[in-house]
Amino acid sequence: MSNLMDEPAAGPETTVPVRPMDVVALRLVSAWAGLMPNEHIQVAYDGAPSARGELTLVGPDSTRTAAQVVIPASTRAKAPRMASLGIQIGYQSHQHPLDDYAAAFWSESAVEKFVVPYLSALGGPRAMEMLDFLDAAWNRYDPARKVFALLLRSRPRTGGSMDGRDLLDVLYLDGERTQRIASLRDFTVPGAPSACRPSPVLLDLSPSAAPASTPALPTEYELRVMAEWVSALRTEPRYFIYNTVGGEFKPPVAACPHPLPAGSVVIPVHTGRTRPDRVVPDVVTLTPAGDGAQSVQFPAPEGDAAFWTAAAVSKVMIPYYAMAYGAEALAELADIHRTWEGSAPLAQAEAGNTGAGVYGLVHLPRSDWGYETTSGFLLSIKDTVSAVVVGPDGSSGMRRFSELRGRPR
Repeated sequence: MSNLMDEPAAGPETTVPVRPMDVVALRLVSAWAGLMPNEHIQVAYDGAPSARGELTLVGPDSTRTAAQVVIPASTRAKAPRMASLGIQIGYQSHQHPLDDYAAAFWSESAVEKFVVPYLSALGGPRAMEMLDFLDAAWNRYDPARKVFALLLRSRPRTGGSMDGRDLLDVLYLDGERTQRIASLRDFTVPGAPSACRPSPVLLDLSPSAAPASTPALPTEYELRVMAEWVSALRTEPRYFIYNTVGGEFKPPVAACPHPLPAGSVVIPVHTGRTRPDRVVPDVVTLTPAGDGAQSVQFPAPEGDAAFWTAAAVSKVMIPYYAMAYGAEALAELADIHRTWEGSAPLAQAEAGNTGAGVYGLVHLPRSDWGYETTSGFLLSIKDTVSAVVVGPDGSSGMRRFSELRGRPR
């Protein structure tokens, strides 16, 4: 039994029945501890046999109940340095303060790549329940409240509930113009999903002439590159033509060639929008914290997610790349993490100017398209992420991570 909070005032502590917390609850405590860096937090777990095992953020002067276990935590990490997120839809723009948030996602591709794996890893045996809440909000919303973005919270809402469904807030349009925020837990959604599936297409799948030598087949890595490539495109089917003679593939095409080149394999892929009426933001604005720091503005389709806290980068962004590209990603991810944690890619920052450095990261969906090499198309992860960089004079801009130098260890 923890005694870090004030103990009950009267009588000695006695033995009480406490239901042990399950692993999902412990994962959630870990997640919240990471999302609230540089703070001494205390999470109370209600272990009473009749309770449901709720987690609550409590203050140092709170008095615990007899069966309440208090878990203290403190995580040292780079402090958040982003002040606000601006989202423009049509002619209407709204600035959302980021004091309580760690990351934002405003495309279906970003939700699939970053949010779904994060909740799945946290949820364990309860992952389906958490993902059902996510699917209900993101895909089954009432047309009168169109969801267009998700925000990862960096602290619980007032009241302290720390359920997995409290990790995310929903950004939606109330009517046609007003942007509002609700918690994922409270965003009730009637209706069924309106899936968008591709229409059948006619393909000539007859075997082409076999290559003279042993064929080179697509690798796991190459197939994953194809999947992520098309995930960023959406709506229209794409066709990859893999050359088994040279072991390479070209950019996907909108129409399958006929006849296929000798020794080729065709891979038809489609990623449709789940909601055809999805509202897509036009412009996104990120405003770094600090006096005189200039905002960074870019068309929303050029980036589909932003991360500005250490927990969001290490727990949400980096795991996606590690999962998607495996060992191929390790070296570049290590360099990205060093640069992010060092917060000093600029010469001025190296000289001691603490105002300069990387304030946030933006994922570039179309840069998943990869680049051409002598052995086919490969993905440079550093070309899929841009850094929001603030100079010593307060000037801000976005630069591909491949242009930045990580601080050596």
